[in-house]
Amino acid sequence: MEAFGTEPLVRSPDIKEAHNQDGAVLLDTERGRCYPLTPVETLIWKQLGEGLAPAQIAQNVATTCNVSLDVVLGDVHEYVRSLLQAGLLSRPRAAEVHDPRWAWMRRLFGRFSRNTESAARNH
Repeated sequence: MEAFGTEPLVRSPDIKEAHNQDGAVLLDTERGRCYPLTPVETLIWKQLGEGLAPAQIAQNVATTCNVSLDVVLGDVHEYVRSLLQAGLLSRPRAAEVHDPRWAWMRRLFGRFSRNTESAARNH
């Protein structure tokens, strides 16, 4: 397994979410894609947004669902890997501040750099 179990991951600022009785749907506004989530995937997504690491999330899911941690750990890692591959999550940069009070600045500079890159490609 990849070594992302103990470090928090960063959710893409381009993701909008809508919740319902069956879970949630994520909309990637950058790529124009929708991702339906099951109730357990919704729980994982929510806890990722709270800054919890995948290993802690697996422990929480195992406790909540009364399932073996060994089983849940593999499933959470597989799901997180799929979120990383889809671009819905990323690994934080070494110098990135993890304090939630800095989230607005990360979103601002992330949008600025994407807009700058997009403008450079169009010229």
